[in-house]
Amino acid sequence: MTTSKTMPPWVQSNNDKPCAMPLSSFVDATIRLLDTDTDEVLVEEAKMFRNNPSPNESIFVNHLNNTMKSEPPKIHEMVPVL
Repeated sequence: MTTSKTMPPWVQSNNDKPCAMPLSSFVDATIRLLDTDTDEVLVEEAKMFRNNPSPNESIFVNHLNNTMKSEPPKIHEMVPVL
């Protein structure tokens, strides 16, 4: 048995916010990553948050929030699990 740390992005669970990652897409991506040797289950949509710890992080977060308000990301698409 192993333990993996899972770090989700903003995921649609009980909301319909178009800028959040659809729950089914998150689950599919997470299951694919759990089938690898990784210790961190980090879906692609969460990497920009994980890779940006810095004193200027608030600049990134404020810019991201403003962008999300004006245009939802177009990276969410359903990928079939094989």
